[in-house]
Amino acid sequence: MRYFTILLLIIFSLSAVAQVNQISQKVTGTIINDNTLKAISNVNVINVNKVKGVTTDIKGYFELDVSVNDTLHIASLGYQSLRVRVTNDWLKNGIAKLNYFLEIEF
Repeated sequence: MRYFTILLLIIFSLSAVAQVNQISQKVTGTIINDNTLKAISNVNVINVNKVKGVTTDIKGYFELDVSVNDTLHIASLGYQSLRVRVTNDWLKNGIAKLNYFLEIEF
């Protein structure tokens, strides 16, 4: 009876751990200026849910691991910050152009 109880506890603990993990995918994107339609380099793209981030290259390109319903915080000096929620459609396509950046007028 004692072995049966221990086996039962192990099975329940494994099933609880399996439910915590979400499928993570690598998503790529390009950040462009909405006015000039040119790529923006050195933009910080942070996955708020996983507390991981990247910086865009010279062509505005980035790669980041995300899951559905993660929130991406996009920020750069001289531009307004932006928060974007990752959707199923974005994960299906795997690539996106984020041209929602607006310049801040000084």
